[in-house]
Amino acid sequence: MDTIFQLAWRNLWRSPRRSVLTLMAIALSCVFLIFMASFQNGTYVEMIKTAVGTTGEIQIQIEGYHENPEIRKTIASANAIKAGISNLSEIGEITSRAEAFALVSSDTQSAGVLIQGVEPETEALMSPLDDTIKEGTWFTGDPNEVVVGRALANNLELKIESELVIIGQGYDGSVAASVFHVAGIFESGVQEADRNLIAVPLSTLQEVFFLGDRVHRIVINGQNNSNNPEQLQQQINHWLQAHGEPYVAYTWADLMPGLRQSIKLDKSSAVIMYVILLIIIAFSISNTFLMAILERIYEFGVLLAIGTSRTRLLAMLFLETSLLAMLGIFIGMGLGIALTAYYQNVGIDFGEASAMMAEYGMPTRLHPRLNLVTLFIGPAFVLLFTFISASYPIFKVRKLHPVQAMRVS
Repeated sequence: MDTIFQLAWRNLWRSPRRSVLTLMAIALSCVFLIFMASFQNGTYVEMIKTAVGTTGEIQIQIEGYHENPEIRKTIASANAIKAGISNLSEIGEITSRAEAFALVSSDTQSAGVLIQGVEPETEALMSPLDDTIKEGTWFTGDPNEVVVGRALANNLELKIESELVIIGQGYDGSVAASVFHVAGIFESGVQEADRNLIAVPLSTLQEVFFLGDRVHRIVINGQNNSNNPEQLQQQINHWLQAHGEPYVAYTWADLMPGLRQSIKLDKSSAVIMYVILLIIIAFSISNTFLMAILERIYEFGVLLAIGTSRTRLLAMLFLETSLLAMLGIFIGMGLGIALTAYYQNVGIDFGEASAMMAEYGMPTRLHPRLNLVTLFIGPAFVLLFTFISASYPIFKVRKLHPVQAMRVS
């Protein structure tokens, strides 16, 4: 075996230029696959993080509220539920939200908006909304203060301390109306929220819209932003059923199916691109090995003529392929880890495209996320395609006749 290894290693460097070019093709393909897979993973993490910042990992609602949010579809026992599920493992922050659609008017303009009642202290722990205040402050304790989006403030010509009149339909069907003043103006980067959302203290919204203690959503995050919200969902649903509560826990993926589908679509598109790349690499490697074998036909004929078995000859050729492939993959993995680790630390700035990303609540600098899957999945397929592409020229040797081979000059 040592002799075959020595021969295989020596044969690799009989044509250094060709071997180096093949190594570069294999290594660069590994670098590209590792970096792109890690970049996609980082993008998905940021997309999910943005979604969770808005919806939370888990929401408890009455069934059907998400599809058709009517003010009467409420949770009547929110405090009891929050106290009960807080004892479950993996439960992190919990907050309540109530919502109502209403007409708001300033001194000059009117608009239809979504009014969201929040618990200021717990909402600040779960939602990035308080961090996006550009003017004024987050809630200070005044029950009649509101926080509005930048686009809505511009449309209604609002400033800090401007008055807003809100008119809507209460829980009991009566008219809900009140006067508020603007405490803060936020700019989340999400156009829909900046244009249509007004946040008020939960107790105030419950009073104005005659909700009593009712809410529409109980929003929950797992401890340390759990990577398995489905398991937490199952625990909460089991608790709700055991205590006879007619409500359902949903994950962010249930509440935002479009995001989940867009991630799946992006993964499918990436797979197609990677397969095309691997096919190109396979043809390149196959051509390299075919040229190497055609140049050595006479040598193979001599080896067969002096008694070298075909099995031993094929073993030597497969060992050459293995050495070249593994060396290229190890170099590629090393470079891929270094490149990805660098950008994972400093991030990638998209320049002018950052403004478009901000519109969807995405950070303007993305960080690839390297893990075991993104590290090994690409090189594994490169190794597979390398062996597949090298198989054809290698197995041509099986049908080689010694006399005919030695006639090749």
